[in-house]
Amino acid sequence: MKIRIISYIFVFVGAALLIVGYFMFQAKATFISESEVVDGVVIAIERRQSTDSDGHTSYSYYPAIEFLTKENQTISVTSNTGSNPSRYRVDDQVEVRYDASDPYHAEINSFMSLWMGVVIVTLFGIVFLLVGMGIIVGRMKRQKKRRRLLATGRKIQTKFSEVEKNTNVSINRKNPYRIITQYNEGNELFVFQSENIWFDPSSSIQEGQTIVVYVNRDRMSDYYMDVSFLPSPVS
Repeated sequence: MKIRIISYIFVFVGAALLIVGYFMFQAKATFISESEVVDGVVIAIERRQSTDSDGHTSYSYYPAIEFLTKENQTISVTSNTGSNPSRYRVDDQVEVRYDASDPYHAEINSFMSLWMGVVIVTLFGIVFLLVGMGIIVGRMKRQKKRRRLLATGRKIQTKFSEVEKNTNVSINRKNPYRIITQYNEGNELFVFQSENIWFDPSSSIQEGQTIVVYVNRDRMSDYYMDVSFLPSPVS
């Protein structure tokens, strides 16, 4: 999948999560403003199992609470917020918020129980949005640099050295590749790297092949390697 598409997906998911987080915040704020607060007690700890994509199993512990409404109705509910290790023990005394019109809509009156879901969704939204925007902005900067160097840079013929994996970058556990070339000028050796390439370009490059690099006329460290000869575009 092209990095451009991935960046748009990240932005879309981030924006969607922020919208969901906003509505969750509104719903929680309404619940708090309209709810009743009473004393309750933890009557049990429910253990729930989950398995991640790698097959690793983990457990979370959810407190079951019992309380008496202001209308003297005994209600038992299980919290929507769990933790590992458990934050509660049986017989712990807790404050409970409940919806007077639906007493089974109740939660322990703590920041963790009331707001953790909103915080998690919002933080994930911010992270996804920032990552997506960062990719888009970085791509725009690279394109601007590429146009500038193609228009004003000095064109040099560099010698292919190797193809390496860029282990500093990973998406879906896959690393991009970079073409490494060398260029001698006077007694100085310069080494250049291509932009990230999301397939192995080795089969498209011959040993000893020369590859064009456009360098800033005043600064060799500012350059762009032209890999347009490859069968698929770089990221």
